[in-house]
Amino acid sequence: MPILEVKHCLKVNAIRNESKIRYITNSIFIKHFISYYTEQKFSIFNSLVRQTEKCNNFQKYSTQNI
Repeated sequence: MPILEVKHCLKVNAIRNESKIRYITNSIFIKHFISYYTEQKFSIFNSLVRQTEKCNNFQKYSTQNI
């Protein structure tokens, strides 16, 4: 195999490995982002639920005292 072909093959393999690594890091990042995003969403949802419960309790309390 001539040296140029060997260099070409090494280059192609390096590019393939780099793209594999990039794909893996991207998928890991995406998984972390999704889990973080869903946690944030749930915490926002839970705080809204708590806020609604507080409002409902306040409404009950205020109507009882009238």
